[in-house]
Amino acid sequence: MTDEWEIDQLDLDAYQARIAYQGRLDPTGPILAALHRAHVAAIPSENLELVLGRRIGVDLHSVQTKLLNHHRGGYCYEHGVLFAAVLDGLATPWTGCSPGSVTTSSVPAHAPT
Repeated sequence: MTDEWEIDQLDLDAYQARIAYQGRLDPTGPILAALHRAHVAAIPSENLELVLGRRIGVDLHSVQTKLLNHHRGGYCYEHGVLFAAVLDGLATPWTGCSPGSVTTSSVPAHAPT
């Protein structure tokens, strides 16, 4: 776990509401699988910002605002940031696939889709 995901800013209640998940939050395999299924089913992929030439904020605040508060979908980096924060918030150990490839600044508008 790391404070890179700004866990103190994670709104787990808003996340659960957005993905319509009302179950337990114990960090067990079946519960994490249920959270992941609910996340994928509720929050679509979206790359409108890239198509419009806008930058995508991948800090937790920006991601939560877009995906949870505005009920929009997200680019793969946004989904990764949000789910990583949830995993950290549940004290679940995890390992990223591409360490160092994404920072908490911004993804350039010309990033591949």
